Amino acid sequence: MDVDLWDLAKKKIAEKEEAKRKGETELAEEEERTSWKDERTLLICGGKSSGKTSTILRFVDKNESSRPTTALEYLYARRMRGATKQLCHVWELGGGTRLNNLLKIPITKSTITSLSIIIVVDLTKPHELRNTVEGLLPFAKREVDRSLKELNAEKPREYDELIKEMKHRLENNKEQEACLPFPIPLAFIGNKYDEFQNREPDERRKMCKMMRFLAHYYGATLVFYSSKLETTLAKGRLLFAHHAFGAHLGRSSQTDINKPLFVPVGLDSYSDIGPPPMGDSSFSALRSTQPIDLWWGVFSESFPSQARKSVDTTVIILFHSDKVVDPSLDQRFAEPAVDTLIEQKKRDLEIYIRQKKERSAAEERAAESIRKAQN
Repeated sequence: MDVDLWDLAKKKIAEKEEAKRKGETELAEEEERTSWKDERTLLICGGKSSGKTSTILRFVDKNESSRPTTALEYLYARRMRGATKQLCHVWELGGGTRLNNLLKIPITKSTITSLSIIIVVDLTKPHELRNTVEGLLPFAKREVDRSLKELNAEKPREYDELIKEMKHRLENNKEQEACLPFPIPLAFIGNKYDEFQNREPDERRKMCKMMRFLAHYYGATLVFYSSKLETTLAKGRLLFAHHAFGAHLGRSSQTDINKPLFVPVGLDSYSDIGPPPMGDSSFSALRSTQPIDLWWGVFSESFPSQARKSVDTTVIILFHSDKVVDPSLDQRFAEPAVDTLIEQKKRDLEIYIRQKKERSAAEERAAESIRKAQN
């Protein structure tokens, strides 16, 4: 029987085209099955040299030597949970409280629904605690409020869901009227516990009570941690997994001052914390009308805050002003090395955003191809 070579060639080409289309469809289906289904953002900030970088590297299992963070650093963590790929964008703010203006980069209306904040404090430097907390929380709160306002204007349904999540997160706290809960998930890490555990009992008692009060007052989780102590690593990793991937924190707590504290949000109370440890010279603090002012007043009697630099004072003034000023534009605070790094990070962020949009567009095209193939 005669064979038409042209017909045979066309048949082979058609088979190859069909196999190619089938392969592309299978690839698109695989990408759809394993695409990022759960993305979160984690912002880690704290006092200068408080151990933020080494803590992050330990959490994400990176064997790198830590170096000082000069501006805003980015890395990511990911894991598989069944067939779901989970991704966490991790931002670290360097410079202690000096670069608060950079908080507006990771805190936006697009990240606010999946954003958590961790503040790292150095337990061995109680005199820096107030400057760290007051130098970061009010400015983070301002950016969070701004982002929530924008989200409510553009996506009211997502805003309502976020408010429901906040209420659910704090439902175990029966003293909310005497607290000032942060709108999004918040945690405090008391770092360098390996050194802190050897301090005088009175210092440890006062620091533990103050940290418990701050966590309860702001609706946060509290963890004492050291990368050098295996006994604290599990709780530190659990905290990171909770905020990065939604792992359950559990219902147990540890409040013994002779052990590393671990208090999930909502599991503490003012009655368990007790009154502030007042001394003979603390009566001036009794004139305070707010609980937070009373506690800071008493705490500062034992651990006076170091004098703030002019940039911190300027930032505090800006927080109480209706006008938002960018300190990076003020020549008094010019630092060429930092400014160069900031510009580089901005460019990196723009590239990342563009790549993410391109990836999302590719996933939509793949999904459209699958729908067409099914029809």
